[in-house]
Amino acid sequence: MPLLTFNVAAKTFDEIAKLIEAGAYSGMNQFLEVAALNQLALERGTSPEELRATSFREAPARSEHRPDVRGSEVVRSTAIGPARREIVPIPKGAGRGPVGRRKTSSSAVPEEEVSALKRNLALITTPSPRPEPLPLRPRSENEQIWGQVNRLLAMKLVVRWLDTTTTGHSAWPKVDACAPGITSDAAALGSLLDTDDLAKGRKREELFATGLPRRGNIPSVDRFQTQYIARLTRSGEIYPGAVCHYGLADFDGDQLGLTARGVEFARLPNPIADGSWETATKTLSSEERAFLIRHVRDAIPGERLNFETVLAAVAAGSDTPEELLTTVQGVLPDTWSDVMARTHVSGVVARMSELGLLQRTWEGRHVRYSLTASASPFLNPSGELPPEVHHVN
Repeated sequence: MPLLTFNVAAKTFDEIAKLIEAGAYSGMNQFLEVAALNQLALERGTSPEELRATSFREAPARSEHRPDVRGSEVVRSTAIGPARREIVPIPKGAGRGPVGRRKTSSSAVPEEEVSALKRNLALITTPSPRPEPLPLRPRSENEQIWGQVNRLLAMKLVVRWLDTTTTGHSAWPKVDACAPGITSDAAALGSLLDTDDLAKGRKREELFATGLPRRGNIPSVDRFQTQYIARLTRSGEIYPGAVCHYGLADFDGDQLGLTARGVEFARLPNPIADGSWETATKTLSSEERAFLIRHVRDAIPGERLNFETVLAAVAAGSDTPEELLTTVQGVLPDTWSDVMARTHVSGVVARMSELGLLQRTWEGRHVRYSLTASASPFLNPSGELPPEVHHVN
């Protein structure tokens, strides 16, 4: 596969990064491939149907119809199955509408994999032999969750999988042995939820499948393992993921095990793992939300400071994405680029929204944030911004 390097204006790069952060594309590679395929469609002057029929192997004769690929048609990867491309019509003026223009199919998940997924996520309700929980180490205020970790359901899947599959064992599994199984089940669930998102017409911020990989999409599987479980280098180094940064799991050498908090969280009922994603209305139960809010407040100081800073800024009137970014950027490391800062704030807002701390209200294509009653544990009693938070005009 050719490797290309090119220059792009900073403003253009920022706009692309916003789309990727919002989940419209899986990464820069997908965006650039989509852009290239759209340009090929324009150059060939063919209809979407003709282009799909030829699978880009032949250039059909030019016709008078030249698709407006600037906004009315885009090319996107199929979310499940083999790597193939298709032109997907997008109505003009489409913005924050329901998803439903991707092509997915739950049949891509074999029944035996669905059955294995259910077994590996089954709720443990009776005492049984199991490895001893690992201690909850004190976390640093400087420890940050990577901004692309934008959902907490994925952490629930990891801790539930570890709790269920190690029941009856005396030791926690080595990470190189358990990570493939976790990611495989995560991809199966991600594909099933992606199909359900499509069927239900959920809006972007409501998608159940966000944060989970898809079957047949190797980059998404790699991202999930790196971001949520751990990154493993060829030299044997282990860089823990979000489930460890959240104090729900930790490493004992190369063994990945749950802390006592992780076991407690794993055994709380979940509307998707223990109910039915076809009938679920939220990714986390009220008990799970309350647990994580209390856990972050008491044991994860870096995330607590993130929540406090964002909530204080919104309470002070910075209730749009750009205003919030401008306010919060003043307390982020000076070495962070605008894209890094934007990714970080976007991830914090997404996690807070899943916990019910922030509510999003849409006005056309523009969104405003507001606090909920659940945010009170993180608010300054005076209602003022913390001293280190300030507006940057």
